Amino acid sequence: MATTDLGLPYPAITDAPNGPVQIGDLAKAVDARLKPLTEQTWTGYTPLWTASGVNPVINSLGKISGRYQQTGKRVHCVGRISMGTNTSWGTGLWYVTLPVQARWDSDVQFQMLSPGAAYCFDNSDTGNRFGAIALIADPNKLMFVTSNGAGNVSQNIPFIWATSDHLDWSITYEAA
Repeated sequence: MATTDLGLPYPAITDAPNGPVQIGDLAKAVDARLKPLTEQTWTGYTPLWTASGVNPVINSLGKISGRYQQTGKRVHCVGRISMGTNTSWGTGLWYVTLPVQARWDSDVQFQMLSPGAAYCFDNSDTGNRFGAIALIADPNKLMFVTSNGAGNVSQNIPFIWATSDHLDWSITYEAA
């Protein structure tokens, strides 16, 4: 039996014809290749939260967490920053680190082709929820741009952050 570049068997011209066995071998090989995709687990990571000015600090009762899955060069990442008491929001645009370095292209427009979603939740005002776009800011971090035109997410955009507010994100991107 010959094999493809992916290691899948197929009959060579010199093989004796035996359709059921050959199809069975191919089915087993396909199952073996696909099984890891259906049983893939999430890997946890702790994103680093930084800013373009003074870095924020999560402090007591706050939490920052993330998890990701990687299949080949495709990475899917989700995360949350939950603001706690005494959280310091820093100054300037906010960033969070990625779990796996992203492919980086000198053409900035390329990065715009793979935006993720983000959600800014203001716990003190039930009507104050903002969608945002998660963009790869450089090969190692994300930045967030509000969908309401207020600008990039920071200590006072899209609202003044407080205890129990949170920022969530989800993005799928190509690894380096």
